[in-house]
Amino acid sequence: MSWFERVAFAVTCLCLTAVTCATFVLAFDAIRAEAIATHVVFPGAAWRVPIAIDGGELAAAASPFIRIQRGDRPRAAELILAIGLMAPSAITNDAHAGSEWLAKLLARLPPFVQVLSLEILLSALHERQHRNVKAPAPATNPTPTQPDRRAEAMSATTVSTSKPEPRPAVPTGTLHAAS
Repeated sequence: MSWFERVAFAVTCLCLTAVTCATFVLAFDAIRAEAIATHVVFPGAAWRVPIAIDGGELAAAASPFIRIQRGDRPRAAELILAIGLMAPSAITNDAHAGSEWLAKLLARLPPFVQVLSLEILLSALHERQHRNVKAPAPATNPTPTQPDRRAEAMSATTVSTSKPEPRPAVPTGTLHAAS
C-alpha cells in the first residue's frame, strides 16, 4: 500500500469514526430527553435508555464482523436486532424534533447513518486486513523428496538402557465401605 493510500485510508477511518460518534451523541441526547419527558425512567437513570437502544444497535451491527474474523457465519438475529433497534431510535428522535417536517427528517437520520457508517468502517478494516495477508511463498524445491531411510534405520537399532520405574503398590481393601 502506498503512502497516499495509507493516509487516505486513515482519514476515511477517522471520518467514519467521527460520524458514528456524532450520530450516537445526537441520538443519545434525543432519546435521553424523551425518556425523561415521558417518565420512562427517573431523570438520574435516563442515560441508560440511549445506551440500551443505540449501544445495542451498534453492537448488533458490529458483531457479524467479529464472527467473520473468527471464521463463523453471521447470525440473522444480529441483523434483526440492529434493524429493530434503529426503529425506536428513529421514532424517538422524530418525537424529540418538534413539528417541522425538515426537523423530523433530519432527526430520523442519525440511527441509520450511525449503523451504515459503522458497517462501512468495519468493511474497510476487514478488506485492508485481508489485503495485507501475504500468500505463502512457493516451495523452493517443487519435487517431492524421498525420506531419509538412514535415520529410520538408526532409530530402529537404538536400544534403551533406562529401566522402567516401578509402579507404587496400591493397598487393597482401604477404599471399601463398611458393610
